[in-house]
Parts: sequence; structure tokens; C-alpha cells
Amino acid sequence: MAFLLYSAFSWLQWSSYISPSYDLGIFSQIADRYAHFEAPVVTILGEDFNALGDHFHPLLILLGPVYALFPTPFSLLVVQNLLFAVSVYVVTRFAMGELGRTSGLLLGGAYALSWGLQSAVEAQFHAISLAVPLLALAIVALLSRRWWWAAVLVMPLVFVKEDLGLTVALFGLILAVQWRSWWGLGVLVWGAGWFLLTVLVLIPALNPEGDWSQGSKLGLSGLFNDPGTFFQLPKLMTIALLLLVTLGIGLTSPVYLLVLPTLAWRFLGDNPYFWGHFWQYSAVLMPIVFLAAVDTLAKRRGGESEPLTSVLEDRGASREVVVLPGARSGSSGAPAPRSSRTRVHWSGAERVQMGLCAGMLLVAIGVTLQMPLGKLLFPGDHFRADARASAEAALSKITVGSVVETDHILMNYLVSRHRVYHIGTKDNPVPDYFVLALYDPDAEPRTAELQAEAWHAGHDYRTIHTDTYFQVARRVD
Repeated sequence: MAFLLYSAFSWLQWSSYISPSYDLGIFSQIADRYAHFEAPVVTILGEDFNALGDHFHPLLILLGPVYALFPTPFSLLVVQNLLFAVSVYVVTRFAMGELGRTSGLLLGGAYALSWGLQSAVEAQFHAISLAVPLLALAIVALLSRRWWWAAVLVMPLVFVKEDLGLTVALFGLILAVQWRSWWGLGVLVWGAGWFLLTVLVLIPALNPEGDWSQGSKLGLSGLFNDPGTFFQLPKLMTIALLLLVTLGIGLTSPVYLLVLPTLAWRFLGDNPYFWGHFWQYSAVLMPIVFLAAVDTLAKRRGGESEPLTSVLEDRGASREVVVLPGARSGSSGAPAPRSSRTRVHWSGAERVQMGLCAGMLLVAIGVTLQMPLGKLLFPGDHFRADARASAEAALSKITVGSVVETDHILMNYLVSRHRVYHIGTKDNPVPDYFVLALYDPDAEPRTAELQAEAWHAGHDYRTIHTDTYFQVARRVD
């Protein structure tokens, strides 16, 4: 069900030509290169720019076979939705085993609708989609006291994105200290070692500028000069939503500490997009906080579980089985096995637990009304049908295999059939076509033509398509 919901949104977004950013185009070029057994050179970032010099995500090589079979950016959206749905299954199944079927399903539903996953679906494909199910599986193994599996499942995260090495290192520390497993020390060294190796050696070696450019976005000096920047409204909103999504349950679990590395680099960054609850940045936090909530509710001790709610008023340590008149008893006088006529009563503690999980689901549903999946309730208000014909007309004017320079709106629809560059990127070659998204009925009819000639002095362009939404200019010299 989660997969269908996510994919319904993705299809409406894709077919309406809504592009939040050029990231899907970047990952599509990466997948295409891997599909052809080539280095992940991304022309959107620059001529001959190796994407591993921007972020370290070699595990994306797994996209190669998928893109070879389905060479369209939409296939990456389907892959991401499937990965998120796998994590929903993992979290829900574990919750059902620890808390019971009803509570587990309620908590799983809240996780499926969590704002972090919804925002990531709307932001389209990103490398972190691989991390979400891996984190869920690793934490479940950790809470199940399967140390070896926990280590094996968490260690590949260093190949998803460089900052996740810090999460892996903290995972190892928790494993070593809280559960006194020697596997934890190995995971700690592995995560910290790969983080340092990637940001100090590998990324600079592959980056045209010879450094870790993403590191320059960390505003450490600004934080020290003005500590109040940590309390900016978007950051506080993110923390509030992170607590609200599980009603604050889980804070006492050591698993909850795993949110710290991601929150740290985001809040230290000078990019406002990092701070808020939109985009893909909070997706990796969702399995952490929900599984921490399961851990807290189950109150795991020594490999066994007892409900946290048992510390509340417990009016019956177990379910009361009432045998109706006429039911037979065994020779010992014990009640007969449960039948369709048997009534089961929940203890007060179990009712509290189900109430808390139901509260999480209600919060998720309430938040959904203001989030991407809420748009599915009124698709006509959020997904433009009128821009579709214009986009298709503009795309039809461009010869397959051409060099195209464009902004991010139509970029994702061009990358699978053309050599695409982003407008304004340094050292772009002279394009055959220059494509602009305007969404302005009063725009100058020759805007694309004039901009193309300004960016590429000495070359002449002519407008071959113009309307309210898009303009296409073709090189004629």
C-alpha cells in the first residue's frame, strides 16, 4: 500500500512536469553511465565532472542494471518508492513482533505516512533512498541482539553518502557500549575511517577544485560567533516535528542517538535548505525514531521484551481468556483452547500501548494533510494538466542526441535522450538548443534566444518554440 501511495504521487508529479530540482537529472546521468559501464560523469555539474567528486555514493552502481532495462528517470522514482516501502515492511513487521499485531500495524502506518519519507518522495530520487531500508534492517538486527547481522547491514552505508560514515561510527559506539559487543568497535573504526578517507582523500582527488566542496557549507565559525543561529525557526520546527512524529516516545532508547550526526551537519550548514523539514534530508531519520519508539515501548531487557506500559497501572498482566458456558475443559480442569466463542480482554497497559501507537498514526494523518501525499486528495489543485501539452510540444522540437542547455524544469525529461548541461555552469560547451521554463504570460518572446546569445557570445540562436510555459532556441550559425 505504501508503495502504491508513493508511486501514485510520483506519477502525477512526473506526468505534470513538476521538477523540484535538477537532482533527478544528475542521478539519471549517473545511472546511465553505470548502465554503460562508465565512470559517473555528470555533465549537468560540468564537463567531465565525476559525480563521486561531489558526493561519495558508489553504491549507486546498483542503479546501472535498472536503468539499462528502463532508461527513464521515472524508473529511479519507482526504485526509491520501492526502497521506502521495503523499510515500511521492516519497521511494521518488527513492531508487530514486539508490540503485538494491532499496535504494530498502527505504528507501521504512522511510519509509512511520516513526514520525512513524504518529503523525500516529493524531492524525487536521492542516494539516501538506499540508506533508509539498510538503516531499518540494521537497527532491527541491533535490537534483536544479532550483532553480526547488525554490523554487516550498517557497514554499506559508508558507500551511500559520505556523511553516513559518522552515523555508522556512532552505531558502532552504541553497539560496543550499550550492548558490549566487540563487533561495535569494528563498526566504529570502519565508519570513522571511511568518513575521513572519503572527505580528505577520495572526494578531493575526484573533485575538479581538489577539495571537499560540500565541507565549505558547514558554518562552524558562524555558530561559534553567534550560537543563536542554532535556534533558528526552521531548525526548531524540524526538531519539533521529529519529536511529534512518535509523540516523543523513543528518547530513552540508545537508538535515538543515531539522529545526531545527520542533524549536526544539517544545522551546522549554511544552506537554509538543510535546516527545515522539506526535501530529502530527514528520510534517514524516520526509521531511527520509529524503531527507537518500538524499543522504548517494548522495553527490551536481556534479549526479552516487556511492554513499557507495564510500569503504568496494570490491571491484568496478561489477556484474560473467558470461556463461555458449555466449553470443555481438559482433565486438569484448565480452560479449553481458545475458539471462535472465546472473548479476549486487553489489560490496561496494553490499551495504553495501542493508544500511543494510534496517536502516532493520527499525528501522521494530520500532518499528511499539509504534506505531499495530502495532494492526492485534490490532484486537480496541485498537478497542472495545462503545462503538459506545452512541455511535450517544446520537447518535440529538439533533435535526439543534441547538446542541450536548460534549467531544471525540463532537464529531467531531456537527460535520457540528449547530452544535457545546466544553464550557467562554468565551461559549458556551445549547445545546439537552449531551453527555458518561464511560466510567465508576459515574458519576452525571444528570452531564450537572447539569453543563449548572452551566455555564448559569437553564436546566433533563433526561437523555434514559445508559449506561456516554455521557450526553445536553436543554434543557427
